[in-house]
Amino acid sequence: MKTKHYLFGALAAMMLMTSCQDDTALLGNEGEVMVSFNLETPQIATRAFSDGSVANLLQYAVYDQNDELLPTHSGTVSNFTGSATINLKLSSGNSYSAIFWAANENAPYTVNFTDKTMTVNYTNAVSNDETRDAFYKYQEFTVEGNQTVSVELKRPFAQLNIGTNDFDEATDASYAPTQSAVTVKEIANTLNLCDGTVSGEQDVTFGYNAIPSSSEDFPVGNYEYLAMNYVLVGSEKEVHDIVYMYRDNNNLEQTNTVGSVPMQRNYRTNIYGSLLTNNINVTVDLEPDYDAEINNGTTQAAGINETFYATIQEAINAAKAGDVIKVAEGSYTEILNVTGGKNITIEAVGKVAIAGLDHQSNGTPSTIKVKGITFDNSLTTAGWFTGTSQNITPCVGAWGGNISFEDCKFIVDGNTGKETGVMTWWTTNTIELSFDNCTFEGKNNHANARAMQIYGNVNMKVNNCTFNTYKDYTLKYVAQDGNVADFTNNTVNNSENFVELGSSTYPGNNYTANIIGNTLGEGVNTHVIANVENQIVNCSGNVQVIADGLIIDANGNYVASNVNGLKAAIAAGATTINLTANTYNATSFDADGKTLTLRGVDENVILNINQNGNEALGTFDGSKVTFENITIKTPGGNYKGFARMQGTYNNCKFENLYFTFKGKHEFNACSFNAGSQEHCLWTYGADEVVFNDCEFNYNDRCINVYTTGGVAEGVLTCNDCTFSTSNASSKGAVEINSGSFSTSIAVNMNDCTAPAHGEMVFISGWDSTNGAKATVTIDGVVTTVPQLAK
Repeated sequence: MKTKHYLFGALAAMMLMTSCQDDTALLGNEGEVMVSFNLETPQIATRAFSDGSVANLLQYAVYDQNDELLPTHSGTVSNFTGSATINLKLSSGNSYSAIFWAANENAPYTVNFTDKTMTVNYTNAVSNDETRDAFYKYQEFTVEGNQTVSVELKRPFAQLNIGTNDFDEATDASYAPTQSAVTVKEIANTLNLCDGTVSGEQDVTFGYNAIPSSSEDFPVGNYEYLAMNYVLVGSEKEVHDIVYMYRDNNNLEQTNTVGSVPMQRNYRTNIYGSLLTNNINVTVDLEPDYDAEINNGTTQAAGINETFYATIQEAINAAKAGDVIKVAEGSYTEILNVTGGKNITIEAVGKVAIAGLDHQSNGTPSTIKVKGITFDNSLTTAGWFTGTSQNITPCVGAWGGNISFEDCKFIVDGNTGKETGVMTWWTTNTIELSFDNCTFEGKNNHANARAMQIYGNVNMKVNNCTFNTYKDYTLKYVAQDGNVADFTNNTVNNSENFVELGSSTYPGNNYTANIIGNTLGEGVNTHVIANVENQIVNCSGNVQVIADGLIIDANGNYVASNVNGLKAAIAAGATTINLTANTYNATSFDADGKTLTLRGVDENVILNINQNGNEALGTFDGSKVTFENITIKTPGGNYKGFARMQGTYNNCKFENLYFTFKGKHEFNACSFNAGSQEHCLWTYGADEVVFNDCEFNYNDRCINVYTTGGVAEGVLTCNDCTFSTSNASSKGAVEINSGSFSTSIAVNMNDCTAPAHGEMVFISGWDSTNGAKATVTIDGVVTTVPQLAK
């Protein structure tokens, strides 16, 4: 039993049911007049399909001039037969709008008059289901007295018809299909009943159902229905890929694909041919308004001149200037030969692989645009391009022409005669080549596969492509006087050299190669000069991959993206290393005795100090290190910091307790967050520590001025720093244990913001000398500070 899917909410109890006429609010108020709506759906009496008879339930809703729904003026008409009259009392002088929807009472459509939408439920949809036919209209009107409004409802759907003329031939061949199914790619599921727009997108399969009876008249003469379906589309022409399937009583299934099929609301799309015995020759028509003459197959359909030819080559031969040849999904062993000054586009519908493209017509060059095609020269065994030797087999071969490739892939076999993806040869006229967002790779990573061999009077642009071939060079470019090749924004892997320039056997002269902004894999050079031919080579902005996680960017900077890259940069002798967002564990690398700058170039660059024991990790022993824009994170607890180094920290963030040790440490515009730790920082043995414009957030105490290892005279300076704690019991910001210094400790506080709780500076209760070795200066004034209990 089917479920009804009509959605009315609170309106349901208010709707009045009649058969052919609905008189709503007839008593009315003063100033109201009668408005009669005469409703009709289009009918085509000579055809059972689309005669409108299945739409037996009419729903309607009326809205006032403020676009508010009027529940008392909304209702349904049951037993609808294609026409009805609805009488409403409405206020004269006011403007209104109305929505009318007619469909089968069991159709899987949900109408929401509040949102003004209709939603299709495609679950368990089956093909050849006439009960999915429906009609609607959005009507605006102004009441100026008693009046009649004529309303013609139109279909919100395209009708997709598939027909064939060879049922008898198929039966004679012992194949008699009895059921059909259709898949339509990326169709809408929601209609806005007010503005007519559609939304939602999904691939829908109308499942197997009995093939329509031969008594149904197919829109094109001498054809019978193989399948019929209603598809929700927009009011403007759009294209969709479809797959139609059929099977016999033994469940022997046949499947066919037609790409870029045009569809439009309230139009018929007719696909027809001898589909059971010859499914290559297919004609597609777009028939407007359901009742116009068929347009002889010339309206925007798949294939050249809206017809699919038996082979792609036939389509090319028949093509006129500007034609787009749509190639259906599949693998083709053809070498496509384009000659004679053609101006065409060859475009894939789905996944398309072709053996090769041949343009050897320099005298009458063609303009060819290729989109989305995979060229795989392993698909053919026969050589065809003459080139330097007879009958080699590239993916693409050109003597002349203006050829562009977009979103294409080139799979190079790599075996003898099949080592090259794209090959050109010397010509009188200039060849223009362009490649955008293409991929080149050797089949099974073949070591001899190369992307291109370009010889001759050739200008070319290679942009945003990816090269994964393994030969010692990716591509060769040997050109003539004034030719230019631009290689920009490509990614090059595996080979030793991206571009090889020059040839001692077939030399060129006076040409330019611009190799700019490419990303070169580990060990890949921008170019190599195989033969000096007065080439001009411009190389700038290229990114060189040095190792896993390490590149040299377009500005010559070492950029590490993981700890392995950081290690590799240090080993390479880099003095400044940019770090991208990641966590770099300090236990995983050593940088002893270096002068080094580590700079975070993204947010969330974290240097994690994660070591055990009573001594900090000696990652930077004896080094002078500048940290910029880095979060330095410790695991908490004592003695976690970088030992025996001199450090400068610019715009860094510190999480948990951090220890400084030997040497001088300067912190500029840094922030400290102690978390659950007692302090933000211990100076612990540093000779001098300076904080400029830093912020501290802590719980009990902030900075512990302390030493070990025999530092005689220590210095702590805080300039323009802010100390913050929410702990009312906090002892203060700077705690001094002067007894740990053999001679003295000087603490200087200048223009600092004191904490809300506790002292700015105090003597620690652990100071056995009671602060005797400490000199505290606050804003230029030597100040005596209290000693607080432990």
